[in-house]
Formats: sequence, structure tokens, C-alpha cells
Amino acid sequence: AGDYWLVSGASSNDPEAARASHALATMLAPLYGPYCACRVQMSCLEEHYIAREGAELDELREEISAFGLEEEMTSAASLGRLNVAASVTTLSGMFRGCVPRLVSLFEGAGLGGDMTPDAAASLEETRLLLLCAGHILTDDCVGETPAM
Repeated sequence: AGDYWLVSGASSNDPEAARASHALATMLAPLYGPYCACRVQMSCLEEHYIAREGAELDELREEISAFGLEEEMTSAASLGRLNVAASVTTLSGMFRGCVPRLVSLFEGAGLGGDMTPDAAASLEETRLLLLCAGHILTDDCVGETPAM
């Protein structure tokens, strides 16, 4: 969120900078919802495949993947914060679809059991949505430490 044109409109006395900032925000804000939907779907498919094949990522690959995802989420959250209401509404809708699957997963699990590919994908979906929400709701501003 340190991009001059994204932040200059709110704090600038220059009307031209404010117009440019508003135009940029209007163009970029709608990208957040489709990004989240695609990113969550990709992660679910990957997790489903890994669980189905009985494969596991090695530690180094997991660490690299987690670092890349963190950078992605931080950048996407900058877009999402351009229209927080729309972004939170998008995430809320995605959670509404995810929670019933998660509840049925836990109701059917009993006292344990094997991790099915569908269960792994549902858990990954939930994890990614929580990450998206966390990044939208916390903003790493200069002089502040994110709460999450």
C-alpha cells in the first residue's frame, strides 16, 4: 500500500493527484474478488491432488511456497483495501460457501479417520480465506505493527 498513486489521493492537496489516485483505485479495486476466488481454487486443487496422490512437499518447498503466498497476499490486500466494503463482502460470500462444507467435514469425521482429498481441499480453502481476511483487516503501515 506504499504506492504513491494509490495513497496520494487521500492525503494530497493536489486535485490532479487525487483524481489520478481515485481513477487508479476505481480500476484496480474490482480485481481483488476474482484474485481471491482463483487463488483459493488453485490452492484447493493443489491440496486435493497432494492428498489424492499421497504426496508431501518437502520442508524447503513448503517454506518457499509460504513466502511466495505471503507476498501475494500482501499485494492483493493492497488492492482489496481500495474498496474494503466490497472486499469484505466478497470474502463473506466465500466463507458462506465454505463453512457448511467445513461443518459437515467435522460432523462426519467422528473421532478420527483418514484425510480425504475433499477434506484436505476444504481445510485449505478455509485456511486461504482466513489468510485473505487477515491481510485485508491488518495493514502494515509505517510506524505500526500488524495485529496478526
